[in-house]
Amino acid sequence: TATQSIPEIAVTPYDETIYFLWFDNRNGHNDVFAHRFDRNGLALWPNDKRMNGDTGNAEQLNPSFARAPNSSLYVAWEDTRNGSSDIFANRVDPDGTPQWAADVRVNSDTGTAAQTEPVIAVASSGEIYVAWEDLRNGTSDIYLQKLDSSGAKLISFDVLVHTQTAGEQRNPDLTFNALGKPIIAWQDNTAGNFDIRAAVYGDDPQTVTPVGNVTFTLTSSRRIGNNPVIPKYQQNHATDAAGSVTLTGLEWDEGYTLAPVGYPLLRTEPAQPVPLNPNTTLTVILNLQ
Repeated sequence: TATQSIPEIAVTPYDETIYFLWFDNRNGHNDVFAHRFDRNGLALWPNDKRMNGDTGNAEQLNPSFARAPNSSLYVAWEDTRNGSSDIFANRVDPDGTPQWAADVRVNSDTGTAAQTEPVIAVASSGEIYVAWEDLRNGTSDIYLQKLDSSGAKLISFDVLVHTQTAGEQRNPDLTFNALGKPIIAWQDNTAGNFDIRAAVYGDDPQTVTPVGNVTFTLTSSRRIGNNPVIPKYQQNHATDAAGSVTLTGLEWDEGYTLAPVGYPLLRTEPAQPVPLNPNTTLTVILNLQ
């Protein structure tokens, strides 16, 4: 009486081996399962193989998978093992055995915002790209991350793939052009109705070039006056020659804002205003143009 849902299929060109992937509640909650067949429909595994390593009661949903040049499969899915929905992935050999010691959380956001609807693709170079729908900014956006064959992240922060800041961006898809460049497409209602938008990236979706000696104004949301508005904290700081600065002794705040001087601010990771909790360390990345 278990329900199997949302199948995916992939074919190995050289021998026409067929892989099927789905999520399945046979264990009382949803897990990700797969099976492998030959070109005539003969099962090549004795049983369905569970792809996710989590054995608790968390939900694993909406999987996506892609075949690598070396015949490995890479699988990504939604996963609630941490309380909210994150994107996890693993590499599987042709026998259905996971190759990474543990499932890898792809998204860098550690808050309670939901990351859903993953798609995964493998470049001819062997690098793995994963795109997904993400609510960390309050509305649906599309983010991208790149992994190597061992599951290590190759980009220091999740990449927001679109420049639109209004509307909702949903349901990404991912492939490569003839030059091996990743192409991401998504649903977008910035103009009112949902349209389809796309972006093509270079070899590195986000080339991070440190910008040194940038002055910025850091302002707290807490106030000591309202008429006129007087922030409890508002000071100028500057990065060093390598583009970094460490600030200590800041009070907790529901949301600091950072305003660079002399550079257009594209976005921040995490999104502003940036909450700072007591006795915590927080890394904030400013993306400048």
